Amino acid sequence: MEKVCVSFKELYLENGSDLRYGGYIDFYSDEDSEYYDLRTHDPDDTRSELIACDGENYCILAKDEERVILRSLENGRTIFLSLDEFNIAVFR
Repeated sequence: MEKVCVSFKELYLENGSDLRYGGYIDFYSDEDSEYYDLRTHDPDDTRSELIACDGENYCILAKDEERVILRSLENGRTIFLSLDEFNIAVFR
């Protein structure tokens, strides 16, 4: 099983906040740091739930010509990225 690291920062900077298969990258900062978190909805939506944080590690569950399915090694949550998003955000 291949393990990878996902940079939501790189994905946000290249593609913006919305992911093709759902999810929203929430960017915020304080005086010393920047944060890029993957959420279920826009963070202003009261139903928004934190899915993952920038830099977390994943294992690749499946990959085809259109999408990649990843499972977080930190919290067990599954995310879907388009192949383009995967190529931008993933570091081995």
